[in-house]
Amino acid sequence: MSNGGGEVDVPLFAGFAFDELNCAEFAGETTAFLEAIGAGNCELRRFPIDPAKLWGRRADDIEYIITLPAGWHADLPKSVSTASPFGIYQSEYTQKGNVLRLVRHIEGTTGVRPPEAVTELVAWFRAVAADDAKQIVLMKDKT
Repeated sequence: MSNGGGEVDVPLFAGFAFDELNCAEFAGETTAFLEAIGAGNCELRRFPIDPAKLWGRRADDIEYIITLPAGWHADLPKSVSTASPFGIYQSEYTQKGNVLRLVRHIEGTTGVRPPEAVTELVAWFRAVAADDAKQIVLMKDKT
């Protein structure tokens, strides 16, 4: 959306969200973007965060128990456990003998948090996302 003069044309009602705002790893990127769109005089607006609207004040538990054939084992992912003012998340992957057990627990919270808590929220989401076990590999034991 460049007008050829190095500036970017932005629609009147455009909105931008920066999830890495004020992040030392990306220092300067937000400033460069704001300068490119000519938003130097614009005020960045931030809103409080309501954890109840993310997951709500509820808890969900999922448990799978799978009996594997004799001579098989699972390559288990790491378990995850994280807690913050935004919620609690735990996952556990275990195998005892030929019984594979997968457990997940997530619990939401309530209480409006200040806009500055966005970095804490992102950290919690990243910790939950670390439990990225889309599949569990089953292998036959070598005899």
